[in-house]
Amino acid sequence: MTYPYDEASKRSQVTRALMGAEDAVRQGDRLLAYQLSLEATQIAPQDIRTWLMRAETAPSIEEAVACLNQANALLPSDAELSQKTHQMIQKLIKQDPFVLYLDETDNLYHVRSGERLTLSVPKDRSVPEPYPALRPVLLQHAYRWLWMAFLGLALAGLGALVFAPLAAISAVALNLIHPSRHSFRAYRIQSLLVLILSGSLWLCGLLLFVILLVHII
Repeated sequence: MTYPYDEASKRSQVTRALMGAEDAVRQGDRLLAYQLSLEATQIAPQDIRTWLMRAETAPSIEEAVACLNQANALLPSDAELSQKTHQMIQKLIKQDPFVLYLDETDNLYHVRSGERLTLSVPKDRSVPEPYPALRPVLLQHAYRWLWMAFLGLALAGLGALVFAPLAAISAVALNLIHPSRHSFRAYRIQSLLVLILSGSLWLCGLLLFVILLVHII
C-alpha cells in the first residue's frame, strides 16, 4: 500500500529511516537496518543515499550489487559511491579473481564478475571533447552546398545558381540561431567565408549561364 508524500514529508521520512538504519547497524541489528533502508528506497528512489544504505545492509551480495548499480545510474560522479563500488569490486575479486569487460557509456563501465554479477563502475576520467571539433550542423550543410555549387559550374553554371544560395542561407542561419553563444564565435569567420565564396560562385554561374544563352540565341 502506498501513501502520498509531499516533498518535505519525504525528506523527513527518508532522514529518519536512514538515521534509524545507521543506529541499527551500530547496534548490530542488520535486519532492522535493512528494513529501514528498504523503506527509504521505496519513499525516495531518486536519492542515492537510500541505495547506498540499502547496499551496505543488503542480506546478499547480489542485492548489494543491484543497489550500487541503481545508485550509479542516478549519480555516477558521486565520490562516496565510487569508493563503495570499487570496494565491491575488490570483494568480488577476492571471491573469484575474474572480471570481464562488457561495454561502457560516457560515465560508466559495465563489467561482469566471476560470480556472473554485472556491475556498473564509474569512470574516473571525463569524456574528452572530440578532436577535431565537430562543426555545427548548419555549417556542415553550408560546406556541402558550397561544394555542390562548385561542381555545378560544370553544368553551364546552373548548379551554382541553385546551390550557392542554399550555402549562403545555411551560413546566415548559423549566425541567426546562435548570435552570441561563445562556442559558435569561432565559426563566424568560416560562415563569412562561405558567404563570400557562395556569392562568387553564384556570379560565376550566372556568367556561364549568360554565355550559354548567348551561344544558343
